[in-house]
Amino acid sequence: MTAQTNRPNTIDSFLTMSTQALQAANISTARLDSELLLSSRLGLSREWLLAHGDAEIAESQWNELCQLLYLRSQHCPLASLTGYKEFYGRNFQVNHHVLIPRPESEQIIEQLNLLLQADDSAKTVIDVGTGSGCLAITIKLEHPELTVWATDISQPALSVARNNAKNFGLDPDSDLHLTKSDLLSNLTSQQQFDIIVANLPYVNRHWPWLSPELAYEPDLALYDDSDSDSLGLIKQLIIQSTHHLRPHGHLILEMDQQQVPTIIGFAQQHHFRLISRLLYTITLQHKD
Repeated sequence: MTAQTNRPNTIDSFLTMSTQALQAANISTARLDSELLLSSRLGLSREWLLAHGDAEIAESQWNELCQLLYLRSQHCPLASLTGYKEFYGRNFQVNHHVLIPRPESEQIIEQLNLLLQADDSAKTVIDVGTGSGCLAITIKLEHPELTVWATDISQPALSVARNNAKNFGLDPDSDLHLTKSDLLSNLTSQQQFDIIVANLPYVNRHWPWLSPELAYEPDLALYDDSDSDSLGLIKQLIIQSTHHLRPHGHLILEMDQQQVPTIIGFAQQHHFRLISRLLYTITLQHKD
């Protein structure tokens, strides 16, 4: 795909070409993705683009857009091409070091909100495996009164989280207490929390329904090969949480819906009880 010489390269002509190319690649959001690619690369709102369809695109920009279009047609995630992803109404920077935030993970925020509505005594929250920082940052922005911690085993991921925190006016050290840690293993026994939240790797790489887009995201943030049900890290966190939750503290976890019964049973063996359940998220309370 290169610049055309027989007619102007306009916004409308790119959108038409891009939409057709992405439809041919079986991308269901072809038109929307085309608009978002164009908006991101030109730095213009979608509303402006749609109102100025006859505006011409410079040849250099056109060629760059065509390169991005090719990558999207190969199922490279849109967020990887634009460099950001919306989560809970805010745009977070992402790159190949972090998992792209999913709408499903917003259920963790919903569960947290319900807990705080029922009992506002909670003061401390930790986000384990923070990645881009979308959960920890959202929690701090929605509930500034909370003391929020965030950990990740990946230093590059923590760098992304730090940048996102700064972009939202937060101090990564005093507002989020960003810490490198393998789950909770690098914390001291004195570090106790009222609520632990986590979206840990739980994907089984052999599931037949996996999207080809996952090939562009970090394995470390997606897959758990430690056991056959891909729940080893979640189980490990449940065990660790018993040493870092204050009495009757809560643990909010994301997983695939088919994994929920297994995790509920495992948690009950470690003195947790189920408080609430959504499609991808469960809230547990420690009994001791």
